[in-house]
Amino acid sequence: MFDLEGFFKDRKRAAWLLLMAALALHVTDEAVTGFLPFYNDMVLSLRERWGFFPMPTFTYPVWLGGLITGLAIGLLLTGRVARGGPISRALIGIFSVLMIGNALGHLLGSVYFARLLPGFWSSPVLLPAAFYMLWLVVKREWPPIPNVGS
Repeated sequence: MFDLEGFFKDRKRAAWLLLMAALALHVTDEAVTGFLPFYNDMVLSLRERWGFFPMPTFTYPVWLGGLITGLAIGLLLTGRVARGGPISRALIGIFSVLMIGNALGHLLGSVYFARLLPGFWSSPVLLPAAFYMLWLVVKREWPPIPNVGS
């Protein structure tokens, strides 16, 4: 029988699932508040201004499908996250920093544009979830990354 209490005793697993849930909420927030038109318009404007901007534009099905696929893969990796290891630690740390940047982008972008950007409402949920995951990576749950060459 499945031990739900034991499943969540592992802080890495619980933090990862919290981050995935916060990201799912964030994707939903973006989808229902019109993030994609805002994003595509911004990319096209930057390309026009600079002549080149390396970010792609998306159609709604490709954008949402890609995010849902990414979330599904993230959930499938829960066991790997729980097992840990130096490579997992590094990748999860990078992912956490990206999610912190994502949340801050929506929050600070709302200040810059003087309006609430799509994704604003879920960013205060995504931000602490990503910080908590990063804190576990840096300070708590994983053994230190071995020094190569020492």
